[in-house]
Amino acid sequence: MQTTHKTAHPSMTTRDSFVERDGQMFYKVEQSQWLAPFFINVVSACDVWMFLSSRGGITAGRQDAQRAVFPYETDDRLHDQAHTGSKTIIRVNEQLWEPFARTSLPKWQVTQNIYKAVQGTSVIFEEINLDLSLSFACQYESSERFGIVKTAILKNLSDRPVQADILDGLENIMPCHVDKGLQANASTLVDAYKANELYPESQLATYALTTLINDTPNPIEILRANVAWTDCGKAQIALCSQVVEAFIHGRPYAYGESAYGCKGAYFLRYREEIPSNGQCAHHIVVDHGYDHSTLVALAGILAGPITDTLQEDIRRGRERLHHLVAMADG
Repeated sequence: MQTTHKTAHPSMTTRDSFVERDGQMFYKVEQSQWLAPFFINVVSACDVWMFLSSRGGITAGRQDAQRAVFPYETDDRLHDQAHTGSKTIIRVNEQLWEPFARTSLPKWQVTQNIYKAVQGTSVIFEEINLDLSLSFACQYESSERFGIVKTAILKNLSDRPVQADILDGLENIMPCHVDKGLQANASTLVDAYKANELYPESQLATYALTTLINDTPNPIEILRANVAWTDCGKAQIALCSQVVEAFIHGRPYAYGESAYGCKGAYFLRYREEIPSNGQCAHHIVVDHGYDHSTLVALAGILAGPITDTLQEDIRRGRERLHHLVAMADG
């Protein structure tokens, strides 16, 4: 079934329908760029919570707002977030394309689609660049074991190979021990205490405060951190959003270094030759509240192949939610 919705301008027509994608049923909104921003939730069978704006803003975490990995915001502020959540820039043939860029003067002829799984466990933002014959999709899901999962998929829609230089990541990742009141009332002070560090000889990053923020001159050690990691072993890692300007202007950047006194970010950069009608993909995962022992355990898990384990945990979460809903509804 397909429904057409007309907007003020005849060319700005949106359509919605149910489609199958990767073995799941999704509700699809085509040409979503012509719609006013709207609120989307992603449900799970565990304690991971996630809310999205159709413009790409995100707030997410575990259990409640005090354990947010991205700043907890109200609906209206979520729509206005320009530097929180997913950020992607792709260089092809010395031309730059930023999927989902917010600009009133578009450089490319694009169409944007939003998909939401019928169960509510997954949301996909897709932009198709008709000029470059490429499509980019950003998918959000949850994993009980690993946390909030972003899957990035770049597809080559042409009949020739494409060399792509990819910068993709997440911005404004929160450190642990920052509740919503502290973030809302003292965000600049919080930034000054932030430490974004790479775990030795890995792509695992930690986000913590250098000390607990308090009204005394005594430092208080922080024993927990939020984390981010990827399954893209060949990627270079950057933990600060300054890498975006460096990438755009072709300037060198010191990848693989820690960053202090700035908002947390997790960017990966790599080059990929995508065959005709082929694709490349990677995952970025963020989670809340790791102590020393769980951090060492996670580093050990990430030392081996992780993609299949991650996807299996996501699949089990979908099945568990289906079971819970079936039990509640009879």
